[in-house]
Amino acid sequence: MKTHSSSINSLNKNGIPISVIPSGSPMNVNDETSVNDVQFNQNFSQRRFLKKLIPNFLRKNSSSEDVDNPYANEYADTEVLVHGEKVDLHRNLQERHMIMIALGGTIGTGLFLASGQALASAGPGGSLVSYLIISVMVYFVMTSLAELATQYPISGSFNTFGSRFVDEAFGFALAYNYYFSWVTTIAGELVAAGLIVQYW
Repeated sequence: MKTHSSSINSLNKNGIPISVIPSGSPMNVNDETSVNDVQFNQNFSQRRFLKKLIPNFLRKNSSSEDVDNPYANEYADTEVLVHGEKVDLHRNLQERHMIMIALGGTIGTGLFLASGQALASAGPGGSLVSYLIISVMVYFVMTSLAELATQYPISGSFNTFGSRFVDEAFGFALAYNYYFSWVTTIAGELVAAGLIVQYW
């Protein structure tokens, strides 16, 4: 019985021997062709992975047109910083807007229930000290966020900075965490509002 081994042409690509079978010849699973193809695909995928991985550790040189640009930096974010990531960043918020956003974001229905439990457990002095400690921590977090937003004025939230400085998958997971945290926060606020109204 005549086999199709005579129709196989041997090639050499990047030092890896592979075999090419014409389209009309039958194929056997046990042929050395499939082994060579698997080895070539594995080596090719490894080289492609290393080619994508190594430049991430190298410092990117800024282009000559970014030298005189005040928004230029070593990350070559000039286009993103000037034009925004998707939508231009409009700086139309005034001081009263920021104060109202801060008050609306911190004072909620949970404040009355949580402060009552803290007063019952630690008393007035202990509650004041604990609130001061947490306030200092929140202050440093918000100052760091303000520095990031000033240096990189791109539209987005924490997840944008997570995608920029860590990884896109990290930013995606961070956005989902925010979604679930706000879903549970809204439900908790509604339950707390119901408890306060029931107490009245």
